[in-house]
Amino acid sequence: KSTSAALLSQNAGFVYYEADCYSTCKNPYIPPDSPNPSMAQVNQRPLRGEGLSERKEICRRANEAVMKIVNGEDYDEEHIKQMYTGMAEDILREERELAEIGQ
Repeated sequence: KSTSAALLSQNAGFVYYEADCYSTCKNPYIPPDSPNPSMAQVNQRPLRGEGLSERKEICRRANEAVMKIVNGEDYDEEHIKQMYTGMAEDILREERELAEIGQ
């Protein structure tokens, strides 16, 4: 996925939004010239501002649910849905903002 996203970013003008950055509360936009796109998320700046505390809590619960899945335990599927819904809303919000400024 990262390689495809990087190639689309480098060669076709797409924006590379690294989904893993959503759950780690970092800037999800990976630069097109990144030498190792899948590892670039480590160096991305942390997010700040409105909604950050809520995002952290949603992602914490989702990560706990994933660990329960890995361990074969019962988990609350809603926690995972909340994270992916939040991520989708973030992408849509960013897309609207870019459209407003003509990018």
